[in-house]
Amino acid sequence: MYKAVIFDMDGVLIKSEEFYFERRMEFFKKIGVKPDSTDIKDYIGASNKEVWQHLVADEKNARTLKRHI
Repeated sequence: MYKAVIFDMDGVLIKSEEFYFERRMEFFKKIGVKPDSTDIKDYIGASNKEVWQHLVADEKNARTLKRHI
């Protein structure tokens, strides 16, 4: 039986937010799409849905991009 469970919310146990932010920015640069936000503050603590809203605010464009990933 387990005595404890550890949940790691990004940035609590390891600072992964900066890594993922840089990785997203590099990916968008590689595919030639300018993200709607390049401010890391918009992504810290955001859900996946919120991240996509910051990356591609227009829902139609986001759906199109997601299909090609």
